[in-house]
Amino acid sequence: MKISKRGEETSTMAWGTIAMVVYLFFLGVVAIILIMGMLSYKNSTTGIPDSVKSRIYMSRFLIAENCLAYKEPSIERSDGFVMDWQRFQSDESIRKCYSQLESDWGFRLTLEKPDGEKMKVKTAHYEENRLPAAKLYRPVLIKDGDAVLSGELTIDIQP
Repeated sequence: MKISKRGEETSTMAWGTIAMVVYLFFLGVVAIILIMGMLSYKNSTTGIPDSVKSRIYMSRFLIAENCLAYKEPSIERSDGFVMDWQRFQSDESIRKCYSQLESDWGFRLTLEKPDGEKMKVKTAHYEENRLPAAKLYRPVLIKDGDAVLSGELTIDIQP
């Protein structure tokens, strides 16, 4: 039997209740940490890696006929890895093939001719004041009117 400072008797029941509350609090904290750790592990092992996503988007930009690839009018189909110089005149062409609602990734594509002339287009989420997280380079052909030139496509990615 213990006596409090006031001279009253304190029961072990009061101390047991306090100990139980402290125990449950720490048990809850440990449970939250474990759950967060498992979710983080699951996302890192089952999610699609950013490098794969960026390659998929690059393929869309280079091949899809509603995007930036040159569409051959006689056969009504796009020529993969042949970029249409006219589609790099405004950002509207890239925003048609990569909608703002699809993802919050930002892309800026720079098409460069052999003489050094460059054209750039960007998606709605691309921020000029941020550095890109990745850059992809790809040699391509450029269709400019009747001329076909070799060139390079640079894709800046901001996930």
